[in-house]
Amino acid sequence: MAITSDDLNASHRFAQSHLTNDGAESLRDLVDLWETVNSAPQLHAQNVAAIQAAIRDMENGDTGRPATKILEEMRAELAARRDQ
Repeated sequence: MAITSDDLNASHRFAQSHLTNDGAESLRDLVDLWETVNSAPQLHAQNVAAIQAAIRDMENGDTGRPATKILEEMRAELAARRDQ
């Protein structure tokens, strides 16, 4: 689907508001946040299904991984993106 002027204006308003209220480390962070907040209905449905599956796993005894390990991995991934 082609981007419209309305899409561009909406993303600009979103970015400006976010910068004013919360700040941002990079333009990439703003784009990622925009895409998360404005995801397609199909992506939203996939995310909901994944969360529901994770809840079922937890209910069946899966304790997952320690949050500290996941945060370390996320920091490394974000650092690698910034260095690109």
